[in-house]
Amino acid sequence: QEKKRTSEQNARYWGHVLKTISEQAWVNGKQYGADTWHEYLGDMYLPKIEKELPDGSIKTQRVSTTDLKVSEFTEYMQNIEAFAASELGVVWE
Repeated sequence: QEKKRTSEQNARYWGHVLKTISEQAWVNGKQYGADTWHEYLGDMYLPKIEKELPDGSIKTQRVSTTDLKVSEFTEYMQNIEAFAASELGVVWE
């Protein structure tokens, strides 16, 4: 069984990936913080699950990055980096 994402991966995600996007990306003349990009990109690239609520309604929500395996988190970051480069003009060092 593969381990969940590592603390090193999470540190890279917040300290490099999201930080770089928040510093370089402009959308309609505005910049957004890492927390906003985390939510936006999570909605784009993370799997969705459905939960039944007590009233019988169904709520769809994305999987948390804390639940991703090492390989899944790696793929998630690769997708984000590719999107940021091609769609947002982010330059990765």
